[in-house]
Amino acid sequence: MRKNPNRRIHRHLFTLALLCSLWTVAGCGTKDKGQEDDTATPEELKVHRVNVSTTAGDATSQKEVDPILPGSSTGGETDFPDISVPPDKRETVKVLVEDLLDFMESKFSKDIIFARRYRETFDRKIRDSKHFISLMREIYSQEQYRPLFFQFDERRIPILTEEGKQLRDIVGAADSHGLDPSLYRLKQLQDAFVRLSNATADYEEARESLRDGRARQLWTMIENRKKLPEEDVLAAMLVEAGFDNEDAPLVADLARFYPNLIESKKKLNEVVQEIDIALLHGFFQFVLDFKYIYRAHPFHPTPEVSLAHARFTDELRTDYQAAHPKFSSYMLGLIPQNPTYEALRKGLVRYRALRDAGQIEKFQVKHNLKRGSRGDRVKILTQRLAAEGFLPEQYVGERYDAHVEDAVQLYQTTHQLRRSGRVDSSTRRSMNVSMRRRVEQIELALQRWRESPVTRDKLTTYLRVNLPQFEVELWEDNKLTRKHRIVIGNTNEEISLVRKQRGYFNHTPLLQKELKTIVLNPLWYPTPRIQKELLSNLEQEPDYFEKHNYGIKMSSDGSEVIFQKSGPENALGLVKFLFPNEHKVYMHDTNAKALFDRPIRSYSHGCMRMDKPLEMARYLLKKINGLTDKDIDKILEKGEEYYIKLKETIPVIIDYCSIGVDSEGRMEFYIDIYKYDRAYWDKQLPVALTEELTDSEIERLSGEGSSGSAGEGEDGVFPGE
Repeated sequence: MRKNPNRRIHRHLFTLALLCSLWTVAGCGTKDKGQEDDTATPEELKVHRVNVSTTAGDATSQKEVDPILPGSSTGGETDFPDISVPPDKRETVKVLVEDLLDFMESKFSKDIIFARRYRETFDRKIRDSKHFISLMREIYSQEQYRPLFFQFDERRIPILTEEGKQLRDIVGAADSHGLDPSLYRLKQLQDAFVRLSNATADYEEARESLRDGRARQLWTMIENRKKLPEEDVLAAMLVEAGFDNEDAPLVADLARFYPNLIESKKKLNEVVQEIDIALLHGFFQFVLDFKYIYRAHPFHPTPEVSLAHARFTDELRTDYQAAHPKFSSYMLGLIPQNPTYEALRKGLVRYRALRDAGQIEKFQVKHNLKRGSRGDRVKILTQRLAAEGFLPEQYVGERYDAHVEDAVQLYQTTHQLRRSGRVDSSTRRSMNVSMRRRVEQIELALQRWRESPVTRDKLTTYLRVNLPQFEVELWEDNKLTRKHRIVIGNTNEEISLVRKQRGYFNHTPLLQKELKTIVLNPLWYPTPRIQKELLSNLEQEPDYFEKHNYGIKMSSDGSEVIFQKSGPENALGLVKFLFPNEHKVYMHDTNAKALFDRPIRSYSHGCMRMDKPLEMARYLLKKINGLTDKDIDKILEKGEEYYIKLKETIPVIIDYCSIGVDSEGRMEFYIDIYKYDRAYWDKQLPVALTEELTDSEIERLSGEGSSGSAGEGEDGVFPGE
């Protein structure tokens, strides 16, 4: 033990140096070349402190202790008592005091470096996250670089908060939504939690490594002290605790113990930082995916989606402020509430299992079959049906009986095929689609639901047209109350000389509008092309208009306009539903009922023909406007066009989603009628429905049109070549 006659002066100088060092730590930055952050302020570098209750007898006091610093507890005194040692006892602890003060000087120096490196490491890990860097720096600076999702127990061991656990579970389930797990660093997050467990065990072991009871008592006296004591004060404390110079070797135990404690705490803190940053990163990525990014929209995908984390920084800051501190509740509120979405998630689990099992691909159906067929070909078919759950295992065999026929019909129903009970070429092609592709289809369907206005605008009551499904559904309070078959726009490629374009002009558009008006006994105004045909028919048959209920009236510009009068033979039937939009499409009745019996129904020029539309009209007019069946029948009986403005508008959503769910929870696979799914997988978004005609094409087609060799369609449209 070295002797120093000026030790008291040295202690005061050390305390002054310690204060200067703390100010230096508080003011030091970690700005690297190329980093945009300015030098951190002292406030940014404050180490988080928590209040810990300690009880002694009936008295409870609040002690401010730094849980990120190494130590074996957050209990114990932080300041020294105002006491002094009796003169006759001073020499009995003099050596121990000198050694212990030397150790405390060393400990405080290590603590300063530890605190500095804690902040630097935190900042480096934020930088390593690569996304949301500036936003996370801003947030953690405001939070004084304390973990958002951990609390510390009395042993300074980090514990994931309840909010942190819920956030971990939500982020960890990203893959179940069909989201890319790499964007959420799920593997790294799982590994980090394993390392957290190991680091916690190592830290606890380091804490308990000071086994000598007297050494531990000595450590408890000083571990949470914030400053060096006066020699007399420390001497008095040691005397009071029963220590003397014979205990000086215990300081060497402390000197060996503390570096190990520091190192284990450093590793533990680093894992906590990593997990905390990963959870916050997961929150931001989740909000991006469910609220802002459009990956699959056929016409408006988010440009440069890989840079979305930077593009939506301001919006994400607002989301953070709105979510804090209930991040999990906020995230759950972004998940589509329509029950179809949750059913699709369950279907994804099932079809991933089928994909991973690899059984279905072994049963390739290569022949047309029907009831009464026998042999190995039938056995392959029955094995294929059983593997996907359409046929119970006891009916697998070589006979195509009634059970097999029922299973084939069920398969056809859920795959938008004609329900014949026979295995034809269309059924075979469908059965031979890989489970990998089915999984991709379900994942895309989940993405489309996340992007739907139903989800983004949190709608609960609405009319939803799903084009590949060929149905319109009425949802009220997220419950399906009505479903009607529809006919949608055709897939013909055509040429328009008026627009000077070639394209798919008759696709029913995707849109979000409000149903405002229901028209009973609507009039129909034929297109210019059809008007020419009608006039030609009139020339050949003078009573043609009277037979087919047509009339002529003058328009505002003085020209004659042909219209079809109201009635059951009217092309629009007895009712139409108006939701004003730039595409001038609407839903309406039709006198061509036979098309509703077909599984694929794309025959219109863009508007949607509804099956049994009067039932939908009655339901809405009763519920919204309070009309009775008698009121509606009186209007219909008059046979005059009658507009009824709804007292409350209903959102109309036209979506595109090629997977649905039946009433039993089975996946329904629809045709990619407009090839928007293919465009997504081929990375051809946004879709271009039209292209400009060249001058030579216009000249050639104009000549054909004038000679009548090509049939003119609506808006001067020619059938595509």
